[in-house]
Amino acid sequence: MDTVTEHEMAITMALHGGIGIIHANFPTPANQANEVSKVKRYKQGFIISPQLTGKVGGKLLGLVTSRDIDFINESRYKTTKPSEVMVPRDRLITGGEELELPDAYNILEKEKKGKLPIVNSNDELVALIARTDLKKSRDFPMASYDRQGQLLVGAAINTRENSKKTVELLVEAGVDVLIIGSSNGASAYQVNLLKWIKEKYPKVQVIAGNVVSMKQAKLLIDSGADALRNGMGSGSISVGRAQGSAVFQVARYARSRGIPVIADGGIRDVGYITKTIALGASTVMRGRLLAGTNEAPGEYFWGPNGFRLKKYRGMGSIDTMKALLRLFPPLFFF
Repeated sequence: MDTVTEHEMAITMALHGGIGIIHANFPTPANQANEVSKVKRYKQGFIISPQLTGKVGGKLLGLVTSRDIDFINESRYKTTKPSEVMVPRDRLITGGEELELPDAYNILEKEKKGKLPIVNSNDELVALIARTDLKKSRDFPMASYDRQGQLLVGAAINTRENSKKTVELLVEAGVDVLIIGSSNGASAYQVNLLKWIKEKYPKVQVIAGNVVSMKQAKLLIDSGADALRNGMGSGSISVGRAQGSAVFQVARYARSRGIPVIADGGIRDVGYITKTIALGASTVMRGRLLAGTNEAPGEYFWGPNGFRLKKYRGMGSIDTMKALLRLFPPLFFF
């Protein structure tokens, strides 16, 4: 939802063990990809694209950090050479490319360094580890990370033809999972897009949906879905099929196929989460419980009773449709 999750919410969710799904209601696909990049850059783990000479994979010559340039006057920025301020190679503590992340953090702690370059057998720079990320790991031990030690983040996409370009930008930005958003997941538009994604990006996980029946679930699982989103019109600001029976029936079938089910909608408090998981869901998607928080997008306004509020709307609301029509005039909803 565009009133729930952008990069601030996604970062907070991942730090506490969840994953945020960046909404698709942006003016351009590049804006959405930029939100994904902000989440992935928050905690780098192994920084896999460090550059010094401008050539990735080049020999490690030295290291320049913010502390090395703090006292350089701005007027000298363009004339000062990196070699004049950098810590040269012979004074650097480095790690081998086989080094595990916990061991790398131990070296940083022992040597009291802020950065640890990772080099291969040819002394070529392949990664960089920062001490600030060690502090984040200590403060948030339950955070959700990928294999590079970066926070997990997902992104929502629609079923329009231009979504293929959006997918390319999101994958390039490092998205961990894509969610195909549709009021009815069992459509030809979603099936075709799902098959295209799994063919072009087989390593990218895709959550398909929404579905409320075993027949719909079978169609998407057969098309390559890695997980299903369950629920139609069951949210706190929506009307549709009863979520309890939908979760039970879909989860029972999906579990027999080894596919997890995400209950989407109607989660009003922690009690609903417990009941939903008891009915067979693997996890839940939350909207209302997170809307209006400091991390949610949007500006505050004052309500009629003097309370400070933030707008919360469903993606099928008239307000949202009008916003989408302003961005995409010839838009059709599927």
